[in-house]
Amino acid sequence: MNINDVFPSKYLRARDLDDDEPTVTIKSVEMTTLGGDRRAVCYFEGAFKPLILNKTNATAITQIAGTSDTDEWEGLRLRLVVARVSYQGTMHDAVRIAVPTPVRRAAKSSSKAGPAADPDPAAAREEDAPF
Repeated sequence: MNINDVFPSKYLRARDLDDDEPTVTIKSVEMTTLGGDRRAVCYFEGAFKPLILNKTNATAITQIAGTSDTDEWEGLRLRLVVARVSYQGTMHDAVRIAVPTPVRRAAKSSSKAGPAADPDPAAAREEDAPF
């Protein structure tokens, strides 16, 4: 028996992602009282659990969205990833926000078409993201 199955969380945790890095779409961000504290909670479209936002993830979404106004985040696509982070002197898995992986489309073949244009290298390099 897995103890995490005995005490499931209604909020997203790193272990919920397994080895996946799903792309999700923000449905809304709402303030919720958790343990006596007011916290921002990000809700996603579909069957994903909501994510309690910490400063790191809220800042990452702000950078991707180009605005700190959470009302403007609706419809924004994000990729959820697991990262090892230090918290109170111990390493833990944590959910982090990343830019969604761009969808690559196969080039249409045509005898009239010239060579395919090179994609914009700046847009394709996710490792250049500031978070």
